[in-house]
Amino acid sequence: MSKKENTPKINLCVIVKRTSGSEPMAETGSKTLVLEHGQVIIHISYNVTSKVRIWPSTYLVCRQTGSRSKLLQIYNVACYPAWSELEANQPFTLIFEGLPKMCHSFDLVEEIPEPNELHISSIARNGTDVYSINLDLKS
Repeated sequence: MSKKENTPKINLCVIVKRTSGSEPMAETGSKTLVLEHGQVIIHISYNVTSKVRIWPSTYLVCRQTGSRSKLLQIYNVACYPAWSELEANQPFTLIFEGLPKMCHSFDLVEEIPEPNELHISSIARNGTDVYSINLDLKS
């Protein structure tokens, strides 16, 4: 079996800039995950089955400088306006632009015009910029 045949398929949503007056566009399908240096990878899961979607207006905010890292890619969860139903502890992945070198902690902030936005405060930065977060929701 070749290396290409062994590569796992990943459900992917790429955030694309909005064109004048149009809705945000996204490319979906099975793609091979290719990571670049300087990106921040966050794997998130919920402890209960949940309906989830991620808005393109999701950022990492450095607590030291206030700078924002834009969301680049979403894996295994729906992009707004669609919804995904995720089983308990089923992770999805968010890929962001890199954080500044001087950043020691950051917030994950989803800026949306409705309640229940995703907001995780004071994430301590590690040496790999890969994070796994399990959110404890009441069932």
